[in-house]
Amino acid sequence: KDSIDVIGDKFEGLIYKHDGCRIVQALIKNGSRDQKIHVINNIKEHFVQMMTQKYSYHLAEKAYHFAPLPEQKKYFRTQICQQIGKLIMHQYASEVIEFVYSSTEENENHRREMIYGFYGNYFLLMKEMDFQLDEKNTVDKNGKKKGDKDQRNAIITKH
Repeated sequence: KDSIDVIGDKFEGLIYKHDGCRIVQALIKNGSRDQKIHVINNIKEHFVQMMTQKYSYHLAEKAYHFAPLPEQKKYFRTQICQQIGKLIMHQYASEVIEFVYSSTEENENHRREMIYGFYGNYFLLMKEMDFQLDEKNTVDKNGKKKGDKDQRNAIITKH
């Protein structure tokens, strides 16, 4: 509580420095629920920038992991998905993306959200093609499959 009072609204000055990141990480990890909410609300607007910085990408991971409110985690995922094409190529940001993706194992919708953010409309196209191929790959009365998985390549080249 004293640390949060001393920091006040100067989180931006701490989150990009080595020692400051460690202090904010400790506040997020060891603080009460209300303290975590307060700290994360103060740093969440800098989340994407934190993902790309040498020391603060660890803080971005901790902020996602220890975020007490589902709205905060959703905000982080949304920020990632909006810029995932650029962030996936960054050394530090890609580690945060991997961490967030692996942390969403229990919720398949969150994973799909991130995959859609990366692939965009191609994800919808592939999903539609899989559905069409599943319909065509049914077994006829002689036990032979109707259709061929190579049709996917033909459909992709048409579009």
